[in-house]
Amino acid sequence: MFSDDTQVLREISKKIEKIPPLPKIPQQAMQLMMKSEFNMKELSDIISQDQALTIKILRWANSAYYGIGNPVNSIHQAVTYLGEHIIWSLLLTSSISSVLMQPLPGYDMEVGSLWKHSLHTAIIARELMIKRDEKMAEEAYTGGLLCDIGKIAMDVAWQEHKAENVDTVKEEDSPLDFIFVEQSLFGINHTIIGSKIAEIWGFPTTFQETIRYHHTPSRSEKNPIITSAVHISDVIVNCLGIGIGIDGLQYYFEPFAMQQLGLDYKDIVDFMDNVVDLLKEIEDLMGFPLTSS
Repeated sequence: MFSDDTQVLREISKKIEKIPPLPKIPQQAMQLMMKSEFNMKELSDIISQDQALTIKILRWANSAYYGIGNPVNSIHQAVTYLGEHIIWSLLLTSSISSVLMQPLPGYDMEVGSLWKHSLHTAIIARELMIKRDEKMAEEAYTGGLLCDIGKIAMDVAWQEHKAENVDTVKEEDSPLDFIFVEQSLFGINHTIIGSKIAEIWGFPTTFQETIRYHHTPSRSEKNPIITSAVHISDVIVNCLGIGIGIDGLQYYFEPFAMQQLGLDYKDIVDFMDNVVDLLKEIEDLMGFPLTSS
C-alpha cells in the first residue's frame, strides 16, 4: 500500500461526491417500486412525466426482444405488459447510461467502454438466471449493470499511480486477480467503492452486497446465487474482450459461483457461443453495436 494512501482515499471520496444523483423521474419511479406495495397506475403516471424516458421505454416494449406481440401505445400498457421487474431494469438502464459512458483513463477505458461492459454483464447475468425466476433474472441484470460503478471513482487513483506500480504488484506472490492488485496498492478496491455509491443512491442492501462481492461471490451472504450470476457474466464479458481496460483478463471463474448455478466449463463455453447471437439481437434496441469493444 502507498505511504500516501490517505491522500488517495481522500481523492476517491471527492470523486464519489461528484458522481451525480440518478435523474429525478426514474429515481422517483424506482423509489416507489421499492415499497412493499404500490399502484401500477401511479408508476406509469410518474414515468409519463419524462417524455424522453417514455419514448425510450415504449420503443423497448415494442421491440422483438421483449416479444409482447401486440403494439404498445402507452406507458401504462408498457408497465402492465412488461411487469415491474423489467420496468425496473429499463428505468435503471436509462438512468445510468450517461454516468457509465464517461472515459476512465486510469483503467485505459475509452468513452463508452464501461457502459458497454456493464450492459453486456447485465444482459448475460439475466440470461443465466432467466430460467430460474423472472424476478431473480432482473435482479441479476441490475447487479450486472451496477457491478463496476465503483471504477468511476477508483479511476482517480489509477490515473495517479498506474504506470509505476501495476507491473510491480503483479510480479509479487499474488493470485493475479485485479482486486488483489487494487487492494494491495490503495487499501481499497472498486467493489467497496461501488457498494458505497449504491448505498448513496438508495439501492437495497442486496444490490450493495452483489456489487461488493461480484469478484468473490463465496463471501456473499444475502444472495449468493445472484452474486454468482453477476460474477460469471462479468468474467464472460472479459473473456469476450468487450469494454475491457488494464484489468481485462485478470479475473477468474470462482468454483463456488459455478456450483451455485450448476455450471461446468463446457456449459460456459457453450453459453458464450450462443450469447453472441443474443447480443446482436439487442444492438438495435440499445442503439449501438454491442459486439465491438
